Amino acid sequence: LRIVSSRSFKDRYETQVAVTTLATSHERGLMVAGCSDGQLRLLDSALREVGTVPSHKGGVASMSISHDGMLIATTGYSSRLTKNKDSSILYAFPDPTIYIYDIRRLGQAGIPHRFAGAPASPRHVAFLPDIPNLAVSNRLVVASGQAAGGLQLLVPLETEVDLTNSFIVPPLQPGEAISALAQAEDD
Repeated sequence: LRIVSSRSFKDRYETQVAVTTLATSHERGLMVAGCSDGQLRLLDSALREVGTVPSHKGGVASMSISHDGMLIATTGYSSRLTKNKDSSILYAFPDPTIYIYDIRRLGQAGIPHRFAGAPASPRHVAFLPDIPNLAVSNRLVVASGQAAGGLQLLVPLETEVDLTNSFIVPPLQPGEAISALAQAEDD
């Protein structure tokens, strides 16, 4: 095994940040690193940073790029600063929002989509393969990753969501949670 290239990142205070999730777009020749500082860092094939987009304030947990390479979906954490007379404490907590970014409009904020699985928050996200003759493309499956959570099918940029048909609670044992999410295309 030979290391061809490597890369590290720093936040605006010059502190090292961790890459918490990574996604690639073969269509666009692009890699996106979701980081602990809440930023999405867009990289070219030589690992040069070509853009940075703010996402979840407490860090990015999961990310997926659509098959056409045009959309990025993220889940993550929010943060809140609590002050008392002696100190300030920054708390991170699961963000109940899934953000969708259009690659063509990366200067704009992500479009928020609320997770239907309240009180659980979204933790994992993956774009599903397109189905021939289905009018909808770029569908997502989102999983909570928390006990009593479930799965939500989501169509990005759609304003109305039919929760009766888009949210599924799989039969899990007490205390069990969805710990990962992946999809595979048929060949």
